[in-house]
Amino acid sequence: MSIYKSQIKDFKEGINVKGFYLCKKLANKITRLGDPYLDLVLEDESGGIRAKIWNFSDVYKDMFAKGDPVAVKGVIIKYNNYLEIDILYINKIKNN
Repeated sequence: MSIYKSQIKDFKEGINVKGFYLCKKLANKITRLGDPYLDLVLEDESGGIRAKIWNFSDVYKDMFAKGDPVAVKGVIIKYNNYLEIDILYINKIKNN
């Protein structure tokens, strides 16, 4: 059974997360091997965290923008001793 956490302050390496966050930063980047990915910073009332979209970044890049509220599903990983979200799914939250 998966444990889901939604507040950034509660994140620990290896847990599954899903929740609603504000996209504070969004950048299209390229790996050393030439593959595209998205680099994000997400925030909620408890803090902020970096996040990456490695798969289907070309599809996701036009679905939301910096400043948009987003719904996220992913896994917490540790990279360079910092926690990050490896995003499996993300979508812009619509008001209606």
